[in-house]
Order: sequence, then structure tokens, then C-alpha cells
Amino acid sequence: TAKVQEKLTFCVYTGANCAAGGTALTLGNNGVLDEGVAYNNADAKFTVYTNAQGGVVVRAKTFAAPGHTLTSGTNSITSIGGSAAASAVGTEQYGMCIDMDGAGTVNAVAPYTGVEGGGGTCDEDLTTGAYTGTNTRFAFDTTATQTTFGDDVASSSAASAATVGVLNFIANISLTTEAGIYTNDVALIATGTF
Repeated sequence: TAKVQEKLTFCVYTGANCAAGGTALTLGNNGVLDEGVAYNNADAKFTVYTNAQGGVVVRAKTFAAPGHTLTSGTNSITSIGGSAAASAVGTEQYGMCIDMDGAGTVNAVAPYTGVEGGGGTCDEDLTTGAYTGTNTRFAFDTTATQTTFGDDVASSSAASAATVGVLNFIANISLTTEAGIYTNDVALIATGTF
């Protein structure tokens, strides 16, 4: 007689791997956004694997403080929303897409796949800095991320080997975006279906 225990492993990091840990992300040129340039950051990653027969769901959740999108006091940068859109320089936008890699079966879910309404993929420009891609679509649904359990961003329908998700965040501002230090806290939550 032998027992196989339920197992779910999930780690979020910005270093080289899970063991390297992580820090806060910075969007912009040395942290400064400019209305003439789109900036992205693809340093945040997660690794997930599970033996759950029903698979796993990864959700993104935001909180009232500092705000559900990039926020500075009472000012905020408009999130893209639940319909993915291309980067639009000179227009306020905050969003992300997720590029999945590895031997597992966990995949990004709409609208975070990077392709809705266009022919791109989220891995079109995973170089942190000025965003030079044109086809990738980004989203950030603040209505869904502030619900009790958050917004589904990746999932599998069966047990999965290790899969790495790269979160590609983008931020654009307009000429009239109010000056300030803008921040956002996003929690990632993985839940297995055993």
C-alpha cells in the first residue's frame, strides 16, 4: 500500500529563478514614464506545477490600497480593462499579458494571452524597457481583480509539470497624466482542483 499526497507548488519571483526571490518591478526609463514612449517590464515570473487531477487556476488580485490600477493618491492611470488592446503611445494604459513556457500544460487565459484582436503573442517583446512590439495585446480587468478570488490569468484542466509564466506589464501615459509616484500591488494566487 502506498499513498500519493496532493501537491501544488507555486512560486512568484523576479530573480533568475524561484530560489533567487524578488523585488518590486519598475516601469519606465529608470522608473519614469513618458507620454512619447511605451514601457514594459517582463521581470516578474511564476512557476507552478501540481498533481491535481482537475488542474490549477492562477488568479491575480488587487487591493484598495494603493489602488486597483497604477495609483498616486487620488490619481490613477487607466487600466486597459477586460478586453485586450494593443499599446497606444500617448494614451493612459496599464495592463499585462502572460507568456507561458515549460513542459507543463498551464496556459494563459483570455484576455491575458496577448493575442485577442490581433496576431501577436505575449512573447513578442519580453525585453524590459521601451516597448518596441506592435502586435501584442494587453489587458488588466480591475473589476475582476478586485473580486474576492481575483481574475483568472492562467489555468490547466489536468495535472501539470512545471510551467513558467512571464508577466509582461505595460504602462503608457498621456500629456495630461498627473505628476506623482504611481504604484500597484498585485497578488497572484494558485489553487489546485484535487
